[in-house]
Amino acid sequence: MVAEDLNTGGGWQQRVAALRNIPPVLRIVWESGRAVVALGLILRLFAALLPVALLTVTKLIIDGIVLAQNLHQPVHVRFWWLVAGEFALAILGSVLSRLIDYLDALLADNYTRHVSIQVMTHAAELDLQTYENPLF
Repeated sequence: MVAEDLNTGGGWQQRVAALRNIPPVLRIVWESGRAVVALGLILRLFAALLPVALLTVTKLIIDGIVLAQNLHQPVHVRFWWLVAGEFALAILGSVLSRLIDYLDALLADNYTRHVSIQVMTHAAELDLQTYENPLF
């Protein structure tokens, strides 16, 4: 692909046409490891919701401090549970991140193995004359 093609719009047509390949690739990824893909998606969903939970707990902590300051009283016992909860959520975020990285590496290995097996299976089905054909 030449840089001129990208400027004239030819590159965009090729890119849009390449989107047709997404469903077959996703099917191969799904076939290579259903459990890994499903678990990865679930963990990513939890990881995406984690910042909202952290913000909510942080807001409750700040509200508790402001209330204690306004009433000139010590913070409520619940305050310390909120602090512990925020630490637990931060640790959970770190663990989720590492699990997602591990599942990504595992999926990459499974995908490579799955595609290699498909190529070898297809190659084993071809006859010798196909291998000797220079066009093949």
